[in-house]
Amino acid sequence: MEAYKLRVKVGQAEFEAEGPEDVVRDQFDLFMGCLSDSKQLKGVLTQLGDGEERVAEETQGLQSGANLPSEKRDCLTIEKRLKDVFKQASDGVVSLNMLPQTEKRSADALILILYGYLQLNQQDTVPSVEVTQAARQSGVQIQRVSLTIAPHRELVVTGGNRKSARYRLNNRGIAHAEQILEEMFD
Repeated sequence: MEAYKLRVKVGQAEFEAEGPEDVVRDQFDLFMGCLSDSKQLKGVLTQLGDGEERVAEETQGLQSGANLPSEKRDCLTIEKRLKDVFKQASDGVVSLNMLPQTEKRSADALILILYGYLQLNQQDTVPSVEVTQAARQSGVQIQRVSLTIAPHRELVVTGGNRKSARYRLNNRGIAHAEQILEEMFD
């Protein structure tokens, strides 16, 4: 039996698989499910010609996750949670729709804001001025980012100083942000 090969590129996202046809199709369904709400996929679908209608129809079903087994809906659930927690303004500022109910509420809110920039804007380093603006937009009153985020100093990498300071989450910071998000939905 010959191996089934599939290679697809949608914007900057790429999928490549080789193996039994059913396995490759399952993996491709998961890939398309993760992309279903992305701007890249919508842009490609609007550029499709008449011969590509079948792909567009199959993608319609994937947008709801209806064609995916429950374990493969995880990426759709994560994307929905991100939309519930974060708001992305047209100028790129990422704010919180809801604040974490934790002991270190302000510091955890800043961790989530940095995580939001990473996930929604693919921006891993965020200037202090933007973090302050996002925090105030979210309802977190802060004087200085460095003082507010101090309880989580080990979760953040800082560069520069004062107004030119930049912040990004390290691996432990990303894990902490994901844990906070999980607790917000439990």
